[in-house]
Amino acid sequence: MPNCGACGRFLSPVGAATCGDCLIKYHRVCANISEKAQISKDWVCSNCKKDSRRGDNRQTPVKRSSGTEISAVSSRGLSPSSHRVLASDSRQFGEDVGDHTDVGGLREFFREFKEGMEEIRDFRREMAKLRESFTAYTERLDGLERRLEAVEKRRDGGDSARVAELKSAVSGLKQELNDREQEMLLSDLEIGHLPEERGTSVFQAVAVLAGRLGVTLEERDVVFAERVGPTPAEKEGRPRRMVVRLARRQLRDDLLQAARVRRAGLASATVQIVSFFAASGRRVVGCNGATPGREAAAFSLSRGTGSLCFDSVQTRTSSRRSARGAVEVPFLPNHSTIAPYYSEREI
Repeated sequence: MPNCGACGRFLSPVGAATCGDCLIKYHRVCANISEKAQISKDWVCSNCKKDSRRGDNRQTPVKRSSGTEISAVSSRGLSPSSHRVLASDSRQFGEDVGDHTDVGGLREFFREFKEGMEEIRDFRREMAKLRESFTAYTERLDGLERRLEAVEKRRDGGDSARVAELKSAVSGLKQELNDREQEMLLSDLEIGHLPEERGTSVFQAVAVLAGRLGVTLEERDVVFAERVGPTPAEKEGRPRRMVVRLARRQLRDDLLQAARVRRAGLASATVQIVSFFAASGRRVVGCNGATPGREAAAFSLSRGTGSLCFDSVQTRTSSRRSARGAVEVPFLPNHSTIAPYYSEREI
């Protein structure tokens, strides 16, 4: 903040008189300018006027004279009476000017003080707004902390029972699903060593097998039937197993019972049959899985008709297999009360 060029006190730049030559600022009172008067930009202070030209400077305020100045004037040859008159006049004039100067300075000081107070009020208002914003953010953070604590408590305490209940429900569902799968597996069959031919329906093969076992199997009785495992690379490789799911468990039990009966009958037929067909004169090489050399005879025992049936026969005289009708052979004693017959057919 600049100082007045006349009284040396601080002054506000607003409303101050600025000299156009020396650019020194003065109080209006110190420069003898009224408060309502308008200051031009070409205004020149008394010092600059004195330096430029001497003239009538009665309108310019004079600084308060000190004792040294009075003594200096008295030392120039003035009489004591003149000195007393001059000193009293100077003192009175200085007091008047000092009074005017003090009032103007106080006004400027109060004006500056008011401006400073206004700035402080603005600063306080801004600080109050910042405090309100900070309080709002603090309350929001407190709310978030409370919610987080509630969630943690709910997870640790309240939700543990709910989680345990859900886990129990999931375990029950898994057990129920497992039980159902096990129950469905009771209707499944796995069939092995069934020849696999391209273009042959799996259901048809299962139906033919069931018919040979004496069980009637319709298409509606089979849920699905498929072969499992990789396709054999070689043509004469081992056929893949077949998995069949039946619609009713009773069908599965009937098929298994029929298979057990046929297996028991085959186990009893351990005799080696060496005979010639009456019509063709061909000799049966073996039965019951016996494989003398490279020749073998596959057969099955049918309890329903009480006869011994061979599905296929391989002879020594020819390796070619052809479908033939039933051929009667002589009665085999100690085997069956009904004369058995043999049927030679292609596999």
